[in-house]
Amino acid sequence: MARCDWYNLDFAIRYAHGFSQATGETIMSIERFQLGTNAASVYEAQKVPNMFRPLAEAVLARLALKPGDRVIDIACGTGIVARLAAPMVMPGGVVAGADLSRPMLEVARALAETQRYGIDWHLSDVAALPFTDGAFDMAICQQGLQFFPDKPAALAEILRVLAPGGRLALTVWSKPSPLFVAISEAIRQHIGDDAAKVALSPFAFCDAELIGRLIAGAGFIDAEVSKITIDRRLGPAAQSLPREIIGSPAGTPFSKEAPAVQERIVADATALLQPYAQGEGLVIPQETSLFEARAG
Repeated sequence: MARCDWYNLDFAIRYAHGFSQATGETIMSIERFQLGTNAASVYEAQKVPNMFRPLAEAVLARLALKPGDRVIDIACGTGIVARLAAPMVMPGGVVAGADLSRPMLEVARALAETQRYGIDWHLSDVAALPFTDGAFDMAICQQGLQFFPDKPAALAEILRVLAPGGRLALTVWSKPSPLFVAISEAIRQHIGDDAAKVALSPFAFCDAELIGRLIAGAGFIDAEVSKITIDRRLGPAAQSLPREIIGSPAGTPFSKEAPAVQERIVADATALLQPYAQGEGLVIPQETSLFEARAG
């Protein structure tokens, strides 16, 4: 199981070179599963409904946004947090989303236009946000902090765009998901230790005490941490697990293997996940830490 440390995260991000956060795109040709596609569209269709939307709903339920609030969704991806927050702060509110990935923002913008939300989308590095000081009352960052290269600079910039008394809410996975523990173990058996580490890289930065110190060090006050557990619902393993693997950092080493090896990885992971089988699919708990703090 992955340790919550900086080394494993750095190693895995460098190893999983097939995925570019700068462009948000990866094209992988899998003979057996035929899943090569635009990563932003896959993310929205696959990851958001079964994981990121339920998490966003759980977090927003705790934050009690109100009409007139000004909200920034940091590292917004395809914008699920912003899209759910928008009706909560209207009329009179402001919602913006910022992300480094142009394809992610293109999907976010298209979805928001269809739903007629007045959200402002910005292509931006979190360490150089294009907003004036004190522009927002709430900053929400869902599963983004672990991927910021300069975390202190990112948190300081988020503090800058918050008004005095403004609130920060960010989530970071608190431990490896049983889903990816199983995938990692199956990959270890058929590919090797290095590829297994890659599978757990999204969970490698999870030390609550360290994150709390980073938040306080950036100048936030009254920091608190709590836990949220969501159920990640997947369809039949034979169809859903290949997609989960391809849509993760483990997709790069997995995609290089022959179809027969890919099938064995999926079969072994399926066997390990039998305790989470419900009906024809899987229901797998995933725990996150929710950090809340205020701008002084």
